[in-house]
Amino acid sequence: MKHRRTHVSPVDTTSALVNVVARTADAGHLENALHLLAAANQNTNETRNARGVCLMRIGRISDAVRTLRSLVLAPNCTWMKPDLPVIYGANFVTALLLAGQPGGGRDLLREIAQQEHPSVIRLWEALKDWERGLTWWQWLNWKTGLVPDVPIELKFVPGEFADPIVTTPTVTPPVEAGDAAKTQAV
Repeated sequence: MKHRRTHVSPVDTTSALVNVVARTADAGHLENALHLLAAANQNTNETRNARGVCLMRIGRISDAVRTLRSLVLAPNCTWMKPDLPVIYGANFVTALLLAGQPGGGRDLLREIAQQEHPSVIRLWEALKDWERGLTWWQWLNWKTGLVPDVPIELKFVPGEFADPIVTTPTVTPPVEAGDAAKTQAV
């Protein structure tokens, strides 16, 4: 008997990989999550985003910025690639904020078209909280283009593996046999 080889879509395997990586990272095993990504040897946008999130959470902020920059910014440019998922841009902004680059983070945050997205809103809130914590002189320097050496503290776990507003389709309950007859009679 011949065994047929079934074709598995790269999207399916990438999504499954990112789900496993996300669960591993959320369980606190960030190094293991990075090893899973490295072992899979995939360089898709989803896996690059996942790598950036893991790097941020592990504290390797400059590596996260580098990884996410190549994913988010157009080559040799300072603006975002069009039609990127919101979380990719939000993750890059998060990495910039953690790297002490609030000006760049703010500018890129302005570029994201979906300003009502929860990830964008919480980043704006983090920036506003940071501004409120500045002394008057630090705030004045910030407004004139000089970034104060004051770290931004996030009130959330940095980075997202998946878009929080993407929901699973609603499943309609099955129609009972008696209900089906009533529906057809109407």
